[in-house]
Amino acid sequence: PPNKKQTMAANFGASMAAAVDAEVAKYRELQEELQKLRSDQQTLMGQQNENEMVKQELDLLDDSANVFKMVGPVLMKNDLEDAKQTVDKRLEFITGELKKTE
Repeated sequence: PPNKKQTMAANFGASMAAAVDAEVAKYRELQEELQKLRSDQQTLMGQQNENEMVKQELDLLDDSANVFKMVGPVLMKNDLEDAKQTVDKRLEFITGELKKTE
């Protein structure tokens, strides 16, 4: 039969293994969370770039230009000023979301 020292060593080894397993699980969880944040950040940066380009294009137009907005499968006429405001609000929202991922 194992003596008291051997039993204590076995118990200590088992508890260390359990502690290491728990830390590895936490590490993997953090890695997954970081990967999701990076993915979200890339998506937001893509949306930000797209909206910046739209804003630049809208700024080139004069007030008499026709602007259209895709609503489902249909193009609907949109007021230039409304379109600019919508893009500005979108950019503001995206910037806020990007700050959350940093």
